[in-house]
Amino acid sequence: MPYSLVVNTMTQNYANIVGTVKDYSLVYQPPCDVANLILEYPTYKAIGDYRLTLNGKSLSHGDIIDVIEHDILSLPINRRLDRAIELSDLLLNILNNGLAARANLDFNIIIDKENYTGDQFVEIIYWLIGQEEINYPSHRGKMGVRLPITRYHEAIISVIYGFFNIQVVKQRANIRNRRPPLCLAGGIITLQQRNQIDVNLLNNINKI
Repeated sequence: MPYSLVVNTMTQNYANIVGTVKDYSLVYQPPCDVANLILEYPTYKAIGDYRLTLNGKSLSHGDIIDVIEHDILSLPINRRLDRAIELSDLLLNILNNGLAARANLDFNIIIDKENYTGDQFVEIIYWLIGQEEINYPSHRGKMGVRLPITRYHEAIISVIYGFFNIQVVKQRANIRNRRPPLCLAGGIITLQQRNQIDVNLLNNINKI
């Protein structure tokens, strides 16, 4: 599994804890090309859980939803769909291949005013979503890393088609105490709206 590195690394980090420590008082810096990407632990959740910070700021799925929105909207209208498909392809690649995923050579994206290459974006997303395999492991029938990839795709659809706003996506990203809905499920779009979505995006959504 592409995310066994996250699970095994953080499980071992927890096993190495001696005595009682405060939440988020320990740090682990994954071997990657992203400066100042830090995992802070322990947390009040499952053994292995962590909080990812980038340049000293906590990074959440909601933040990536905002990044996707701003990235697509920064382009002229006639280029937005192509960018949406590029993002979708890369996110699905990360889902299936983890750190082995590769972006187009000219890919770049801005997160909190910092510019990142495609390979750096892969690393950021990998370590951010990996915690979901710890808290909601897919081998136990839960959504695991599929959850954030699902919400990121809903952000893409929101920006391109406007069937629902980005706040709806964020709310769905924060659902607790019940199984989160699958991508575009739960009545947020009609069948007529679904039929308007680009076939490349729909194909990727169906593969999540």
